[in-house]
Amino acid sequence: MRYEDVDWERASCRGVLTDLFYLETNYEAYSVNPELRRMCSECPILDQCREYAIWNETYGFWAGMTERQRQDIRAKLRRRLRHAA
Repeated sequence: MRYEDVDWERASCRGVLTDLFYLETNYEAYSVNPELRRMCSECPILDQCREYAIWNETYGFWAGMTERQRQDIRAKLRRRLRHAA
């Protein structure tokens, strides 16, 4: 999924200061600011954002996930794809 394929106009985080999603560590964003997690969990485009973020975003807090969480999901999906081939 490409950035242009996501309906960002409907995102719950639209207009929120993006620095909040790129704190010193994304764990800090995840744990220190539960508002971000809540915002993401209630977002109308969460599924689109998650699909985009898993494959395209290396840094920051996206779709309610830390960098490490997305990295783990990518690794699992790649293993499944290899085994399916």
